[in-house]
Amino acid sequence: MIPPLTRFGVNKPVPARLFMWTLIVAGVWCGLTMRREFFPETNPDRVRIVLPFPGATPEEIEESMARKVEDAVADLEEVDEIESTLGEGIGSIVVKLREGVDLRTAMDEVRTAVDSLTDLPPEAERIVVQELRPTIPVIMMTLSGDAPEETLKQAMQEMVDELRTLPGMGTLVTSGTRRYELRVEVSETALLEQGLSLPQVADAINAWMDDIPGGAVRSATGNINVRTLGVEERAEAVRGIVLRATADGQALRVGDIAEVREYFVDDQVERRFNGLPAVSVTAFKNGDEDAIEIAQMVRAYAAGRQGKPFPQTALERTIHPGIEAAWELGSRSTRVLPGTIALHSDLARLIEGRLSLLTRNAIQGAVLIFMALLFFLSPRPAWWVMVGLFTALGGTLVAMTAIGVTLN
Repeated sequence: MIPPLTRFGVNKPVPARLFMWTLIVAGVWCGLTMRREFFPETNPDRVRIVLPFPGATPEEIEESMARKVEDAVADLEEVDEIESTLGEGIGSIVVKLREGVDLRTAMDEVRTAVDSLTDLPPEAERIVVQELRPTIPVIMMTLSGDAPEETLKQAMQEMVDELRTLPGMGTLVTSGTRRYELRVEVSETALLEQGLSLPQVADAINAWMDDIPGGAVRSATGNINVRTLGVEERAEAVRGIVLRATADGQALRVGDIAEVREYFVDDQVERRFNGLPAVSVTAFKNGDEDAIEIAQMVRAYAAGRQGKPFPQTALERTIHPGIEAAWELGSRSTRVLPGTIALHSDLARLIEGRLSLLTRNAIQGAVLIFMALLFFLSPRPAWWVMVGLFTALGGTLVAMTAIGVTLN
């Protein structure tokens, strides 16, 4: 007995062939546009709880925050393991969830448990509950040149800001340069003349600034960590903070008793590339982003910034328009770079190499099969066997795209 599907194909050859070619064409398109990455995507099963407490020691964070949060979260049914890491001014708790638990529901439960805590120190900042997704480095771009650290940092920050405007870029993390801090260098003589103390100055700045960790008020006797609450830490703005009114009705400001300057932090951070000072940015893939497209956008942007072409075919421009947009973005920039750009640690090349090897092997295998069939059989069955193989492959690629499977 002939199966119904076979009978339909024999009796209705036109719709059967249309469906066949549709599968082949759709499979080719899905294969070209399918997301490419290093490893198969995994469902995140961890939640991170960030405990910001500027100026606190690890022991203080453990006693006043970490243990209370751990106790509150440990009672939840969704929680499997809890791991805490504490440092100066900040702590992190990673909560591993039980298998099969819905991440969003578990995050809501964890957030509710954390928000229910009422005995946390008032000096601590708001606890952050976030999804912990694995991030994979894709490519690194380095700017090196015989220029001051601040010049290199500003140029790199400009490039990072431009790259972040590209869709699907991923996470960009700079390295090799120090962070800025604001130093308020208080004169002890001025403090004595005005009848003020260093903690009073620190409290005045603390009351003015917004809720982010920041700089420190410095004097000859040591540093006082100031919790920054307010607008951006700009030297001129801090100089204008009013401490109190003087006897003649004038306002005594921070700038009257202290030098306020912007410096790099005192960390010993130095990066050199080819013997020259350098600063780098690493592009990380996370979530459903395409690793190769991220690398291609960085390569195209770097080529554009250096006035170099980045050739693409019309098909590539159609499938991945962000790559051409990256090149145009880089080529439009008018700022002269204080050095040269180098691309390295390009792990996306591994994916490209494996996909290229897979494609070559598939083509060579198809040619050998066709030649073998042609030798032992006639051209007609050889042709239809090959068409059947491509139809099956096309259908597989369409199904993979439909259910969210990636090329990895």
